[in-house]
Amino acid sequence: VIGLITDRDITLRAVAEGKDTKQLKAQDIMSTKIYKVEDTVDVTEASKLMCDCQVKRVPVTSNNAIVGIITLADLTNNHANISDQEITTTLKRICDWH
Repeated sequence: VIGLITDRDITLRAVAEGKDTKQLKAQDIMSTKIYKVEDTVDVTEASKLMCDCQVKRVPVTSNNAIVGIITLADLTNNHANISDQEITTTLKRICDWH
């Protein structure tokens, strides 16, 4: 993975700058600092990474290949075994600008 494009990237690097999205390439607006987790990590570790790096989605890899993406919304899934307090803390820390 050399980059990731989110709605925020499109908004900040294209629309807000008045660029023509039909003329842009993915490399023009993608985030190149990629935070990822292996598919074997505990969900709470993924949550901590999201907090520490202030990101709402993290690619999940297995043998250096993307096998999925875990999002903030995934953490609210009852199967994630994460407390409401931890989800709230994760969201607050993602949104906290230093």
